Amino acid sequence: MTEYMRDNGFATSVLYPFKDTFYGAFGYVNCAPMLRIVANPAHLKRWKLPSGYTVERMPYADALEHCRTVQTEVGKKTHGMTRRSDKRWEELSIGNKSNVAVAFGPSGSPEGILIHQHKGYADLYGNDDMGQMRVREWLWTNADARSALLNYIHLHSDQILKVEIPVNPTSDDYFQWIEGRNTIEMNTGLPFMARCVSVQKALEGLPASGAEKVVFRVEDRLCEWNSQTFQLEAESGQLRVESRGSSKADTTMSIEGISALVYGTMTASELVPYGWISGDISQALLDWFPRVYAWMYEQY
Repeated sequence: MTEYMRDNGFATSVLYPFKDTFYGAFGYVNCAPMLRIVANPAHLKRWKLPSGYTVERMPYADALEHCRTVQTEVGKKTHGMTRRSDKRWEELSIGNKSNVAVAFGPSGSPEGILIHQHKGYADLYGNDDMGQMRVREWLWTNADARSALLNYIHLHSDQILKVEIPVNPTSDDYFQWIEGRNTIEMNTGLPFMARCVSVQKALEGLPASGAEKVVFRVEDRLCEWNSQTFQLEAESGQLRVESRGSSKADTTMSIEGISALVYGTMTASELVPYGWISGDISQALLDWFPRVYAWMYEQY
């Protein structure tokens, strides 16, 4: 399978594991799972509808083009986000009974989407029928659109007592979303795993600055074409990668280590306790590969 991916131009491979140790044996590394906040919509009372914005609820099929517009725009500036093909959008709409709240900005263009389902009503018939909302996915292109969507959730306070909201990897202020309670209930979704299929392709063109050069060796027990020495150099704001064959290097990384750096799940210094890096850790490696959560969550 890895040879097939290499021959067809794949730089990396990402999957949802049934068991992490199984895929770990093939060089895949764990990446952070998506968090979910569990709250009462009443605790979102701080969020008001921004001036000039409207929110309209519609069936998923009717909102498909709005979803495409917002997802494509968000994907342009989000690390690791999936680019969905026309076929993929068609697959997502098959049998999809979700509703979509679309936030339209002052210009009338869609700026946010919230795909959700809900059941029950308040707490009239016992806990089994308690009003609940589950947000499957939500995206926004700016802070006002996010405010409009949070306000939309809050407006369900009379009928919904429990809502689950994904915490997107770009949302580092999620603890500010709710108020009026002392603790935040959270759970996690399924983590994903990733590995580099072609180290050279995975690194080529990544954003980088400075005038340093880094030479390191990769050890890959499965994809032998990656087991070689590489030189990294920043040029015009991007990484340039040169194969150095069997040349000596002061730094050695396992395929797990370099994969973790590419996906931003760990920094170079954090690889040490796992045995995924040895030798010198240059400042350039730390600068070029900061910890950045990858948004690799696609519904299947």
